[in-house]
Amino acid sequence: MIIDAAILELETEEIEKQLFFDQLEKLLNISGESGNEGKIRKHAERILAPLVDHLTFDSKGNIRAQKRYRGGHGPTILLNAHLDTVLPIDPGRIILKEKNIWTSSSGILGADDRAGVAVLLQMGKNLKKSRFSGTVKFILTIEEEIGLVGAQHVDEYFLWDVDAAVVLDRRGTGDIVVSCGGFIPFCDGKYGKIIESTAIKAGLTNWKCTNGGSSDTRIWASNGI
Repeated sequence: MIIDAAILELETEEIEKQLFFDQLEKLLNISGESGNEGKIRKHAERILAPLVDHLTFDSKGNIRAQKRYRGGHGPTILLNAHLDTVLPIDPGRIILKEKNIWTSSSGILGADDRAGVAVLLQMGKNLKKSRFSGTVKFILTIEEEIGLVGAQHVDEYFLWDVDAAVVLDRRGTGDIVVSCGGFIPFCDGKYGKIIESTAIKAGLTNWKCTNGGSSDTRIWASNGI
């Protein structure tokens, strides 16, 4: 983003919002279909590495990172998004913006799950300014779109001390997905309601608990998270 005088006159919150949109647009313009995530992985690593205590790649190519906040005396939370898209980004395409709606001039937009990656990276920046005390583990997986392949290869020991997970993966515009089709539970209903009530306090009255499809969440739930 080019910082000009007009941007500097904005309130701090609005500047951060514009910087977030700039980061999201960069993510949307990096191709990385399943099995070809090298460029998007490198970009995410460059942003996340300075924000955490440790960052590594596992044998499959997932990004794993960890950060202790305020001594780490508290819960261990897993934040997860996936790096891959179903199809490559069309070369030369244009992102069309109409208020809060973004679309692609050709091919896929790629917001599933680049929006989730953008939010995860932003949370990495914001957590140091929060009052949270505990540990956060970050996992950016590969090949989610072709069968949750990356998540299935995450070493189990990395998950042993995780108390809860938040998976940033889009279903709808305000969906808190609590199960796969109503048959495979991802969490206790009370956990989803906590997020729902928090959203309402933030003015997001359209966020509701719902059943959804498959995602990396299935793997974390199968590990008892």
